[in-house]
Amino acid sequence: MEGQVRCFWRNYLTPVPKVAALEDLNLRFTAFEERELNRRIGSRNRTIGQDFTREAPYLLPLPPVPFETAMTFQPRVDLYSRITVKVCS
Repeated sequence: MEGQVRCFWRNYLTPVPKVAALEDLNLRFTAFEERELNRRIGSRNRTIGQDFTREAPYLLPLPPVPFETAMTFQPRVDLYSRITVKVCS
């Protein structure tokens, strides 16, 4: 996943796009999505969009209730600037 983020950043956010409004940036992202769906990876026969269409029926639906993906806590810092994040109990 990190590789895809770097690829997106390098190809579409470097240099930082200059836009007048958020809608302009969203239009750029929509154009990016279209190009990505029509792109072929390496020498594969199918495009990314074709592969996604084939795999979509196997995807699970999102859970009905949102769930937390982060923990909030107060870490401790000792005399040597070491941070204790979580202690086994």
